[in-house]
Amino acid sequence: MGQSSSEAAAPACRRPSSPPLPKRRRPGVSGQGRQPWLLRTREAGNQEAAKEASFRSGMECGMRRAREGNDSDPRGSIPARSNNLQRALQWHNGDASDRAHLGIHPSRSLQPIAPFPDYINGLVISGGGRFNGQGASAWPYNQCKKTQDCKPLPMNLVFSFVVNAAIKSISSIDSMFFHIHIFGSRNITFDSIKISAPGDSPNTDGIHIANSANIQVSNSVIGTGDDCISIGPGCTNLTIFRVLCGPGHGISVGSLGKNAGEKDVIGLYVSKCNLTGTTNGLRIKTLQSSPSTLKASHFRFEQIIMNNVYNPIIIDQNYCPSANCPKKNPSLVKITDIKYRNIMGTFLSPVAYNLVCSEAAPCEGVELSDISLKYNGNGKQANNASICVHVYGSSNGNVKPDPCI
Repeated sequence: MGQSSSEAAAPACRRPSSPPLPKRRRPGVSGQGRQPWLLRTREAGNQEAAKEASFRSGMECGMRRAREGNDSDPRGSIPARSNNLQRALQWHNGDASDRAHLGIHPSRSLQPIAPFPDYINGLVISGGGRFNGQGASAWPYNQCKKTQDCKPLPMNLVFSFVVNAAIKSISSIDSMFFHIHIFGSRNITFDSIKISAPGDSPNTDGIHIANSANIQVSNSVIGTGDDCISIGPGCTNLTIFRVLCGPGHGISVGSLGKNAGEKDVIGLYVSKCNLTGTTNGLRIKTLQSSPSTLKASHFRFEQIIMNNVYNPIIIDQNYCPSANCPKKNPSLVKITDIKYRNIMGTFLSPVAYNLVCSEAAPCEGVELSDISLKYNGNGKQANNASICVHVYGSSNGNVKPDPCI
């Protein structure tokens, strides 16, 4: 299809002497060198066609500036204001010799985007701009509560196979599905991120991480209709620090055990977070009849404040997110070495600790230490505000309500 007149009239790079980008080739082609990156989009509803040229020109300028060693000033990269993205963004990255710095500025507009070269090692996105997924037009068509095999809707930002990246001071609004999805990546920091969607928007997880290592989320504010941060299988060494969560479903590991071949989740550190008005606080969830035998281990939840959280501390190995979950056999996910320390605040459900583990793989090494949670619900608090099923562990220090381990 030919280019539109707006594409043909795209402004040239401000550095006319810079060499053009190399022609993109598929990974693995002999002699291609290391390609910088690929940016893809998906159609988001019945929106107008993408206008690519202005974004392409800005990106080429930014990449040239990076190669020339002048990447400290992102103004030649990707300018954006509080934009109405008409396509969701997908980043599919990996190795690259170039360092890309994308400045998402709040004073300019960002058009929908076309594919760019594959893979990146070293990505910086910053600038204070916003990605608006216009999700309200698509949420009524979400079928995930009815079936586990629902078709995911487009997401605002997807980082796949990204290495050594820093994402800072950007916002995501009203994504149709997950706001930010990280897959197969390592060594990424997210700092000062703002994520917002209505509390009843379906499957709008703030940040979802899967099959990734050394990911850090810090100093961020997330209020959405699903988990503020969700962690899928295959993750190691994750850090969540100083995150304000709410509304939403809290900070969750899982669900785990849905698919064969899932990898372990090892190493999670959640510290100095504040959860307000969330349906859940700190949750680990696995499915029954899981085809995978995997481990979830070495988790630390420390210095957490909960403000009127409905279910503060949950391990649910009978988790069922839809109407047709298989329930024939207990979960095969083994949960061990889980520490809850220095947690305080208020909760709304009759039960503060709901620890329901698998008969086939009981939880071991669960610790509750120095916890002060006060019931603030409308009804009468249950005499026993703690439920423990197939769980082994200990309690230390002053733990209120009284624990069952």
